[in-house]
Amino acid sequence: MMGLMTLLTKVNRYKLSTTSADVRLKVIGNSTSYSLGYAEGDTPSFTFPVTFDSSALSLAPAGGFYFKGAAFGIYNTGNGKPSLVPADFKYWQQTPTALT
Repeated sequence: MMGLMTLLTKVNRYKLSTTSADVRLKVIGNSTSYSLGYAEGDTPSFTFPVTFDSSALSLAPAGGFYFKGAAFGIYNTGNGKPSLVPADFKYWQQTPTALT
């Protein structure tokens, strides 16, 4: 299993092929892992470049209470450089799906 510090400090950047089309994000979680994916423009299929072990999100700190679960959000980055350009998100839609 990847150590927590390695997990928290590893950064992967994935270049998008579009600069103007919509980008859809998708998180698939199960009892042991999370997969993070994206789709660009009208492309129906998602690319899932990252899957990680969900146990890394629930490591107990020494001597105290901890939250057991996960929270995901979206943010903007300047590709590792300082940036004051805002990210504009027109809407956020969470669509729960039943496990099959």
